[in-house]
Amino acid sequence: SLKRAALVRVLESFSSRASSVADYLQYTDHLLFMLKDMANLTNALLPDLKAYASNHFQRKNSRIVLVDPLSTKDNESSQSTEDSLQAPVQEFDISTWKSPVAPGEADAPLVLDIERIHPKTQRYTLDNGMRIILAPNFEYPTIDMRMVFPVGDSMDPADRPGLAYWTAALLSSKMNNKWPASIWNRVIDVRRMGGALEAWTTGRSTVFRNRGLAMYADGLLWQLHWLLESGTTASQLRKSKKLVRKEREADLKARKEAEDKPFARYRKTLLAGIFGAKHPYAFDRSLDEVFLSLDPEELEKFRDLNYGANGATLIVSGHFDPIVVGKDIEALFNNWPARGNAAPVTRIPDADDRSKALHAIIVDDDLPHPQITIAFPSTRGLLKDRALRLVTKEMISQRVSSVRERLGASYGVSVSANFNAGPGSVLIRGTVNRQKGAAALKLMTEELTRLRSGHELGDDFARARRKVLQQTLADAVNATRVAAQLVSEVTYNLPPDHSDRLANDIGQLTIAQAREQLAKDLRAEHTVLIIRGPKALGEALFKSIGVSDYVVN
Repeated sequence: SLKRAALVRVLESFSSRASSVADYLQYTDHLLFMLKDMANLTNALLPDLKAYASNHFQRKNSRIVLVDPLSTKDNESSQSTEDSLQAPVQEFDISTWKSPVAPGEADAPLVLDIERIHPKTQRYTLDNGMRIILAPNFEYPTIDMRMVFPVGDSMDPADRPGLAYWTAALLSSKMNNKWPASIWNRVIDVRRMGGALEAWTTGRSTVFRNRGLAMYADGLLWQLHWLLESGTTASQLRKSKKLVRKEREADLKARKEAEDKPFARYRKTLLAGIFGAKHPYAFDRSLDEVFLSLDPEELEKFRDLNYGANGATLIVSGHFDPIVVGKDIEALFNNWPARGNAAPVTRIPDADDRSKALHAIIVDDDLPHPQITIAFPSTRGLLKDRALRLVTKEMISQRVSSVRERLGASYGVSVSANFNAGPGSVLIRGTVNRQKGAAALKLMTEELTRLRSGHELGDDFARARRKVLQQTLADAVNATRVAAQLVSEVTYNLPPDHSDRLANDIGQLTIAQAREQLAKDLRAEHTVLIIRGPKALGEALFKSIGVSDYVVN
């Protein structure tokens, strides 16, 4: 059931559905599309899967192959790292296709013919104060349910950071012998429905989520209720702390090396560079030191105090009958105690206002090809300038895509724009071929300089605005995306029509606004440029763009 739900979710997404259809037309020889895969998953039996795995997944059948078409051992031994970066770089001689832009398109608004973009929701409150938001009118047979509690990381006591994070992360519904057989059987039946339980925290909220096929809505809702009602954090904490302490006592040196692994150093350097070393966003609440400082009793106390009906909101989106699901919700949650409290919201400080770019090498000898990260802090705000930032993010993405499309130096460079109640960030990241690393880094920095200058951006703006608007409209018919938008609405007290406003705001943007935002977000003195890989390679890459003031970690 879990795999079937995942298959349906792929088709529900506008972008992944297009890829699935293209792959189907190109690679298959039947006319059943997804129905054949669904039938195979439905008819699959566990004994058959075990037999297949035991026959095929054997060591003697495994092969590990590293293909690096641009280098040989002879070349590597005869060339220094710096010399290899100076080798001529071959570019593709076929220009990348770009959608045409009509004359004057960048200077005219995109007018929508419809007033409402997102589906209507049903909203009401249970007797105990729990808010319910139902969005039932989606086409694909999936369901996404999320319980949102108004307590998050920024509300941790000053001397107990990580309390919200670890309470959510360790909440477990594992069974024990005290439960009668009837409960055991029900849990087993529900687990077969393929729910995907998960939990996370933000600065202002804790979210518990379950999702799967809509035909199992009652079982998935019961599973979410079971976790919140009967789950425990204390037993999991005791067990996990025992394992961690045992591991540390067995080999403190090895543990220290594990804590000093390259990704941990990379993440710490990145967050400190964007926000400042002492900023709340630069603190990693998942660290073992935080984990080991907590007591089982305080996790349970935190849970009992905050995981109640008062202030909680249950969001359900997907393809379901709201009357039936509403009755299930009332039966499960209406008798919940009305405890629960939103702690005072703490204002997150602005990012440090640096006057100089940060350049760093994160030494990682296990990476044969360097990972390049370029990041910038952005101003705070969830609604203000959101449309503008989505479009400028897409403009950046289109420019740095040349690393793949023109140089063939990477499988892709990703660009993300993060929005928070506090400061946000723009993050550009990709792994590039080491022989083309210098050319890729130079191209990325040059494109960012061009964007910062604001020259000749009309066509980029028109394409980006068009694409972002298309994606926003597609998100309105995606149950998962709508559920996420409703969580943001609840967490940050946004107006119910904020998503509809977003689509209209995108259409009304101007090229002048985009220029101003890019100049503000891509300030050279706020640049955080990190190269993760072998030290000699990082040094050579920085030398190739004339940078000498870097730190090595």
